[in-house]
Amino acid sequence: MTEYSEAFEHFTHAKNYKMVSDLGKSLVSYYYKNSFYRQALFYCRKVVQVCGEETDGWFYNELGLIYQMFGKYEEALVCYEKSLLDDRKKVTGAVKGRH
Repeated sequence: MTEYSEAFEHFTHAKNYKMVSDLGKSLVSYYYKNSFYRQALFYCRKVVQVCGEETDGWFYNELGLIYQMFGKYEEALVCYEKSLLDDRKKVTGAVKGRH
């Protein structure tokens, strides 16, 4: 994962949000699936910090899962709500695009 981590840092500095998001998903998925929850949390937070409003709701859902595992239920709830809002925006945009 070292290569992914290094690439992630380079794209973060370049503010290439698409690549930050794509690599971030790979890193978060890897660390989460291998029970390295603090590393997964680090990369989720970093993507949110870098991408801001462009953050995919998937990251908020993952943050919610991690916070829930750590017993931080209020933080988890906030993240789940953000994830749902992002999903709603995507559905609304898709429906508007059909008309």
